[in-house]
Amino acid sequence: MRKIQQSFMYLPTVLFMIVIFCFSAQPAEESSAESSRIVNLVLQGVESLRGFEFSSEEFAIYAEKIHTPIRKLAHMTEYALLAWTILIPTLYLKRERWWKKKEKTEQMLWKFLDKKVIIKICFGSIFITMLYASTDEFHQLFVEGRSGKVMDVLIDTFGAMLGSFAFLLLWRIFLAIKGKFKKLKIS
Repeated sequence: MRKIQQSFMYLPTVLFMIVIFCFSAQPAEESSAESSRIVNLVLQGVESLRGFEFSSEEFAIYAEKIHTPIRKLAHMTEYALLAWTILIPTLYLKRERWWKKKEKTEQMLWKFLDKKVIIKICFGSIFITMLYASTDEFHQLFVEGRSGKVMDVLIDTFGAMLGSFAFLLLWRIFLAIKGKFKKLKIS
């Protein structure tokens, strides 16, 4: 029963993989149209910040220039989030197992796990994300107008790496802040 409860912690991972699969199942024209809507929103935001509108020729030129970078940034972001959906439950479950052993002091227990374990879990989530990116690109070979590219797998994997390292950075900041608050309470 406990194993079933623990496996539900990975439900966001499975749901996110389904969302990515659905986006990848879109024919090229539909996917490009969706990206174009986002590009238009970005350019309209830039126009708002500037205080005046681009000419229609300028808008078209800028839209063409930023279309691919926006798509790749979206890929990196979705794979960074996918890595988090793997990383967070894995860290939690590892911490829970460690808690049961009660071999460490309360101070060390608060820090979750030692650095080596956290880094292994990060690399594991990056590896799983890379494998999923590979299967996603393979899947795109069978979608109308789409293609599977090794470069896209690398971009997705880079997004997972950035996401995992951002998590590590945020975790360190959280621990530092928590440590400072603990010291203030003791004083």
